[in-house]
Amino acid sequence: MFAKSRLQAFTYYNEFDRADRWRDDFAELKAGGFQFVVFRDGFDLRNQLASEDQTDRVKEMIGAAADAGIRSILHIGNPKALYLLPDSRAWRLDYVRRVSEVFGSCKGLYALQLEDAPTGGSEYPEDRWQQVMESVEGRLLTMEMTEDGYRHGRRIWQMEQYALFTAEVARAVKKVKSNLKTTMAFHLDALLPAETLVHFQHTARALDFVIIDPGSPPAQSATDTGRLIRWAARAAGSLAEKDVWMVVGSQMMRGRYQATLRELREWTAAACAPGVSAVGWHNWDDTAWWEGRAIRGRSLSESNPELWAAISTLCRSVTETERANGSSSEYRCLLSYDSVASRVPALDVWTPHGILEESTGQEIGYASDHQVSDGDKLSGCELLCCTPCPTVKEAVVERLIRYMRAGGWIVGSADDFRLDEGMRLGDARARVFGIQVESVLNDPDRILLTAGWPDLPEGAALDAHQWRVRPAEIDDDVRVIGRWGDGSPAVILKPHKDGGALYIGTDPYRSADRDRNGHWRGFLKAVLDREVLRRLSKA
Repeated sequence: MFAKSRLQAFTYYNEFDRADRWRDDFAELKAGGFQFVVFRDGFDLRNQLASEDQTDRVKEMIGAAADAGIRSILHIGNPKALYLLPDSRAWRLDYVRRVSEVFGSCKGLYALQLEDAPTGGSEYPEDRWQQVMESVEGRLLTMEMTEDGYRHGRRIWQMEQYALFTAEVARAVKKVKSNLKTTMAFHLDALLPAETLVHFQHTARALDFVIIDPGSPPAQSATDTGRLIRWAARAAGSLAEKDVWMVVGSQMMRGRYQATLRELREWTAAACAPGVSAVGWHNWDDTAWWEGRAIRGRSLSESNPELWAAISTLCRSVTETERANGSSSEYRCLLSYDSVASRVPALDVWTPHGILEESTGQEIGYASDHQVSDGDKLSGCELLCCTPCPTVKEAVVERLIRYMRAGGWIVGSADDFRLDEGMRLGDARARVFGIQVESVLNDPDRILLTAGWPDLPEGAALDAHQWRVRPAEIDDDVRVIGRWGDGSPAVILKPHKDGGALYIGTDPYRSADRDRNGHWRGFLKAVLDREVLRRLSKA
């Protein structure tokens, strides 16, 4: 019988200029349970390649780690110019080949980290992009699109180009050294690319594994941070279909708030989600910054020995933990890249996942809209929660209708499926939810459930904190199972042959986050039961 694999542990190492410390430091890391070290900060690899002495110094550092039994991941540095410009593209590919040739045979070198916090070129101004976008702009201008739709089309094209370029860079590495792995460290703004031009799912396809470093999120509490780490781990594991390495400790280290040991333990537990194969911690206390970059600092073993001792204890605990396989979940959230690219707030995206897992005790996975439009039939998925998904492609709508007719169920709410890919009002809400005409309630209101629900008391009412949509005209086969105070429909269920679609006229997840009596969570627990939905659809 095969033994289950265990989680692995990694950390970052910044002491490039302290060769006298290398062997002692790596021996200490090995004793602490660390198996991998990432060389990312403290040097610029491009500069080291300019000198044979400096190149040898990098090799010696990798070798010192290998002698201690630690494998290395070498960050090669982010591009310095827009990658699509012909000269920049050629230089980057030549540089990657050179790095692979020089360091690929080093004992203990496990992988090259191609980029840290990739942006896909979003930092470059429009005039720089204009040089490479003539062909796509000509094509977009021939299409009947709104101004918002035109901008959205440009962003999607830019994201696709970055994924193609990443694949080309990864192939360049493999051509030189076939067993040398490739990775990237994705931050939250790449998982939710409202401000970047990175399509995480498509970009990750070219890599051997992915590192997820959520960074300092816009979370309001340590609990929110733990929920975000769990969300990032689960989303990355579901979408990448590759090994996921999660980083813990960057969430508060660079802010004015210092994480407590209890919070660090809770965040580490959140990072050990299904699909995660390694967990890592930052070990550097940055004491001063300039324009977001550290200009001095000390290792945690010097600046905060108690914290570092706690991390070492966590590391040993993690390496004794069996890895949980990221199996395909029967309950999934839809991650709509089209909606995120059109700047849906990040909090609206990760809140549903956390609320659903907390309300139901179930593992909630992810599927993306591009994955669905590419032909994924959502096999094994019984129920798909679509919020937030205001923008949806025609191909996604067609495939979701087939999914429901085959027995699948969809839960939508608020403004889901309101716009098509050209940012125009579409007919998806009519086709999926059976809503022909709708209006908005401008005053606070509550939803009164008109059918018996498990886990809820008779006559339970649900507070609506955000969005109050009233389907004024609905299809004849649509069943009303919840009403607003004036008696108009608030929660409806549209059958689609063997499955169907539930629509809630508010954002149930943000409401559940604020709910004091727990009715929303009881409602959501019942929703994730297909037998309840099937019974309601036939009542």
